[in-house]
Amino acid sequence: MHGCYIYIITLFAGEHVPKREDGAEVYLQLRILLNQTDKGQFRQLLTQFMSYLLHQGLNRFHEYFRAVYCSRVPSWAPCYREHSIVNTNMFLENFHRLLKTVYMEGKQNRRIDHLLSILLRIARDKAYERLIKVEKGKVTHRVSEIHRRHQRAREMLQKGVEVQMVAECKWLVQSSLDEMYTVQKVTEGCNCKLLCGHCKACVHMYTCTCMDALIHTTLCKHSHLAHMVGGAAGQAGQQEGEAGQQEERGQQEGGGQEEEEARQQEGEAGQQEERGQQEGGGQEEEEARQQEGEAGQQEEGGQQEEGGGQEEEGGGQQKGEAVQQEGEAGGNAYQELVQR
Repeated sequence: MHGCYIYIITLFAGEHVPKREDGAEVYLQLRILLNQTDKGQFRQLLTQFMSYLLHQGLNRFHEYFRAVYCSRVPSWAPCYREHSIVNTNMFLENFHRLLKTVYMEGKQNRRIDHLLSILLRIARDKAYERLIKVEKGKVTHRVSEIHRRHQRAREMLQKGVEVQMVAECKWLVQSSLDEMYTVQKVTEGCNCKLLCGHCKACVHMYTCTCMDALIHTTLCKHSHLAHMVGGAAGQAGQQEGEAGQQEERGQQEGGGQEEEEARQQEGEAGQQEERGQQEGGGQEEEEARQQEGEAGQQEEGGQQEEGGGQEEEGGGQQKGEAVQQEGEAGGNAYQELVQR
């Protein structure tokens, strides 16, 4: 009975509440008590409920409820069990029936090794069943419930149900009973399988104060509606952000192009100036080299003229020596003729 919501709302039936009219009133107050999500108000309603049982003379039910449930309120009260996946013991009872009637065939077991072997067989069979469901693409019960709540949220959106955004990632959603529930986005999503196939919302993305979300731990219609409205606003904001980013990138690219063009112009001007300096320096060096060449040519010409004069002077000396030799030879011949 630990946390079994279905058992709690039906425990008043039978010998504890004999009168039909008293049973209806007890059922109504018990449902109001179980639909309370605030802990302070729950404590107040619980005190009023216990006083009502004494006032109506339902002493037996009062003693039973006080002894069994008032001593361990956090174990069954929904306000203390928010987002608890297990809210009933029917799954445990179903597994116990499977173990006793199918695998153990109603026989009493006395050996622990035999029980462990049976549990391993159950785990193997459940794994095969899961693989077959995944391969066939079969939708689980919880996913089908999420899809059904998505359809209800679409109907609410078409009817124009009020959705107020009170803060970032937080909305107030109106219900069909004109009550306002608070939906808050707590994460961007995860890799779990409890995902809506239409809007891609996950059960862990939103929290809601409605009883459907608190008891069944599912993506309720209010969370679906907030996701639709917030998703549309988010897409519009995302588009605006993308447009702003594109504009900023365009401005940056335009400014970058202007800076690049300016740098290219500066580079070209610097190259032209450098070429001008190189050309001017080359011309000056060429003129200097030409002047040096002309000076060298003049010096070489002077040296050649000086060498020619020295050669002519040497030729004149040789001619003079030859004439002197001829004169001496003539004089010697004359003397020989006189002597004869």
